[in-house]
Amino acid sequence: MRRFLTVLTMAMTMAAATATTASAVDVRNEDATERVVTVTSSAMTTRVFLPPRSLAIVICVGTCKFRIEGQATAVEAGRSDVVTIQDGALSGPAPAVASR
Repeated sequence: MRRFLTVLTMAMTMAAATATTASAVDVRNEDATERVVTVTSSAMTTRVFLPPRSLAIVICVGTCKFRIEGQATAVEAGRSDVVTIQDGALSGPAPAVASR
């Protein structure tokens, strides 16, 4: 029984170490216009509605691709990055700044 528990613990540790974790990406709309952003990851595709001068937090598994609807350019982000919409264009990722 003890050997079984040891093997099980080792297997769970290895699985946890290799698993992709979810992270939050901030999407900031700094424009005076509402924007719709399509977010695509390995697990999902969704649309995020951003009113003027607003912020949305998107949970990504690994990395996500962000694209403003009607535009071809996409930005890839993950791991607590920040994606910004300014003058109708996406930019990023920028690392999140920790507050003190």
